[in-house]
Amino acid sequence: MSRTFLSYILDFRYSLDHTLIEVAMEDMIGSYHIHKALGIAFPHQLVKMIGDRLFGSGIAESALMYAEVSNQPVYMYRFGYIGSRSLIKHFNLSKIDELEASHGEDCHYILDLDDSTVESEDDLIMSEKMTRMWGEFVSNSIHKLEEHIFLADMREKLPRLSYIEIESPSRMYVTSTENMSNMLYWREYLLREIATIGKKDESSSSALKLSYFPLIVISFFVGLLVWKYFLQVVHKYLLVIIVKIHHVLWRKHHS
Repeated sequence: MSRTFLSYILDFRYSLDHTLIEVAMEDMIGSYHIHKALGIAFPHQLVKMIGDRLFGSGIAESALMYAEVSNQPVYMYRFGYIGSRSLIKHFNLSKIDELEASHGEDCHYILDLDDSTVESEDDLIMSEKMTRMWGEFVSNSIHKLEEHIFLADMREKLPRLSYIEIESPSRMYVTSTENMSNMLYWREYLLREIATIGKKDESSSSALKLSYFPLIVISFFVGLLVWKYFLQVVHKYLLVIIVKIHHVLWRKHHS
């Protein structure tokens, strides 16, 4: 796979210093062990890398930052159930066992979507549990998923992220991690992106200042020409007025 093409997919092309892109892409490919997997239509590690970069790590970072400053409970769950409503099955993707639930998969078990169909008992149970959890939370602020399973307040174990892992209707449990969606790895690149964007802002500001210089010079000389023309016009009309006044006074004096 082209490193340039991968940099576009991972949204690094314009946010990372161009001198670092090739090395960075090679590092990411090595870290996710996808060298040998590129021949497969939808390699698991490639999908995981894209998912971690574009969705998972950012969501985890946002939840962590919010929990650090919030004076209210912060709850989080990760939905990993693949049922008959899964987008993976909907699009007939190959290697289903190697892929995880996609972004927004839980919406199919909470909302009444047109393309959602229930084909198994597990789907019905999952849909019932998810809608009950959200319904109770919205109406009564009850953070309960099951009778004895409560959503964990993320603030209690910081800097670890506490959340509920939802793997299936019968397998839901509270857990915690310091590195959800490989967020620590992607955080390093986030810092490099911030540094790169800062440099671009500085160079753009300098270029903007330089671009104003010719405009200032031109405006100065244009101003001089306008002022000179204005003085000439004023001088001309003043002479006319003075002559007329002088003529009126002379006529009065000799009348």
